[in-house]
Amino acid sequence: MTTTTDKQAIEDALAASWAELDPNHTSLCLSCRELFLVRRPDGSASMTCPKCGAGPGIDCAKALATHVQYRKDVEAKALQDEIDAATAAAPQSKPPLLDDVIGNAPAVLQIRTALDGFRFVLNQPSAPKWLPFPHTVISSPGGLGKSMLASIIARELKRKLHLQMGQTLKTPAKVAEALLALRPGDILFIEECHDMPNTAQEALYLAMEDGILIPVTKAGTALAKPVKVAPFTLIGATTDAFRLLPSMRQRFQHHVQLSRLSPEELSKAMAQRAERSGWSVVPWAIEMIGERALGTPRLAITLLNECMTTANASGGREIDPETVRRTCEVWQIDSLGLDRVARQYLQILGDSGGGPVRLNVIASKLDGLNRITIERNIEPNLVYLGLIDKQANGRVLTQAGREHLQKESQCE
Repeated sequence: MTTTTDKQAIEDALAASWAELDPNHTSLCLSCRELFLVRRPDGSASMTCPKCGAGPGIDCAKALATHVQYRKDVEAKALQDEIDAATAAAPQSKPPLLDDVIGNAPAVLQIRTALDGFRFVLNQPSAPKWLPFPHTVISSPGGLGKSMLASIIARELKRKLHLQMGQTLKTPAKVAEALLALRPGDILFIEECHDMPNTAQEALYLAMEDGILIPVTKAGTALAKPVKVAPFTLIGATTDAFRLLPSMRQRFQHHVQLSRLSPEELSKAMAQRAERSGWSVVPWAIEMIGERALGTPRLAITLLNECMTTANASGGREIDPETVRRTCEVWQIDSLGLDRVARQYLQILGDSGGGPVRLNVIASKLDGLNRITIERNIEPNLVYLGLIDKQANGRVLTQAGREHLQKESQCE
């Protein structure tokens, strides 16, 4: 049984937590109906009314939980207001639509066809108002615009987009938390969905197909009856769809594969971006950026922003070839867009005498990078450029790779 002393201690602990969250918080005494400050003038905190001595008439833990949630909602709204204000003030404040996407014509056509077909079904008299768009997985190397396409799909459909990272959805409970926050027709976008553990993927694909969640313990034992979830759309983004469980992968109706952009496509996209930002760009300079972006929009945007910084450092508002050259020199980017580590990788192969070099040997000489990091982040660009050949007994430099090393050594 809880004594009066214990009850007061609980109330005082609640008051201290409450006052920490909001120093100016006031509570209403249910006895005398007077408002009073939870934090007293002497710095202590109590839920007991100083006028009549009555304690709170509500459950302390519930009161604290309610107030914590309220504070979270207030802070989240304030943060969203800041983001909205910054977005509205930005030169590129108009969100892109599908017509604004440059490159990846096959993928854009697939999405456009899927959207048009869905709109036709949605316009049928018998269609539910919040009919979910079919589950979609978007695959590509990093930086090609998977997140942008997910936001475009949500914008075209006028549906709310909820973002989650695959690394954070580690358990069925986390999956349930994400799904139960959705309303009918909402879109759940999971970045790097292949990083979800198998148990989390299993919980998710049951909800994708059957619209149910089965609450389970950590050991996998069912806790209660299945829980119905709101009809939703899952858009998964992954660098490798085959790292998903087959049962998960098969539940996506639309499979969209993005490819790297050509230098011309990247140049066009960056020219538009610079123009929206109020910058003047010499055509040759924007072509240099496109040629050094490794076919990746994210890298092109990063290089463009660094060129803007370099121009600002000189007090200018124009990006010319000299600005691009100086920027690449500062950030150690060569004529193909390779950074210092990638060039070091090539040099290791170049110094091997032409024979294959095993990946573990390369890793030991690359600042201690592990094999997985090299395979996922360095080698794809080198293979894309045709500079290396991956063989069963190691990596070898191609003729193009040797020519690039020789060209860069002459420029130093």
